[in-house]
Amino acid sequence: PKVITNYKEHKSEQHTGEVDNFIIKGNNLVVLHSLLPKYEGKVKLIFIDPPYNTDNDTFGYNDSFNHSTWLVFMKNRLEVAKRLLTKDGSIYVSIDYNEVHYLKVLMDEVFPNGFKREIIWRIGWLSGYKTVENNYIRNHDTIFFYTMDPKNFTFNKIYNTFEDYQDRYNDQQKREIVT
Repeated sequence: PKVITNYKEHKSEQHTGEVDNFIIKGNNLVVLHSLLPKYEGKVKLIFIDPPYNTDNDTFGYNDSFNHSTWLVFMKNRLEVAKRLLTKDGSIYVSIDYNEVHYLKVLMDEVFPNGFKREIIWRIGWLSGYKTVENNYIRNHDTIFFYTMDPKNFTFNKIYNTFEDYQDRYNDQQKREIVT
C-alpha cells in the first residue's frame, strides 16, 4: 500500500501535441524507476516532497533516519530523477531545517552547476503556543530549484495582476460571508 497510494493523470495541450502530467503519491523510488522505460530523458519538471527526517512516522512512511541513511535514500531518488529529466528540465525538492544543508550539498553533487534558487516557503505566522516555545519559531520550509543545464532551461513566469489579486480576495470574502 505504500508503493503507489494515489495516482492522477492529467492530459493537456501545450503548443504541439499531447502532454502527459502525473501526480503520483507513494514510494517515489519505485515510481521513478517505473517511469524510466517510457520517460527517460523526456520529463520537463519534477517536484519531490520527500520525508523531512523529522523523527516522526505519522505520514504513512518512514521519517526517522540517521543523516547518512537519509542521504543515501535521497541520492538514489535524485539520480533516477536526473535520468528522467530532459536536457532543459528542472527539479524542485521541498525540505525543512532538519536536512536542508545536507540536501543542498547532495544536490550540488548530483546536479553540478544546476543550482538556480533556494525558495523560502513561508508556512506560518506567529500565534498561540508557537510564541511560548523556548526557541526560534519555525515558520518556513525550503524548496531547492535545480536545472540540468544552467544555460538551457525553461522557466515560465506567471505574474499576478492587481485584478487577479482582487478577484481572489473578493471570492474569498464571498465564501466567508456564506459560511
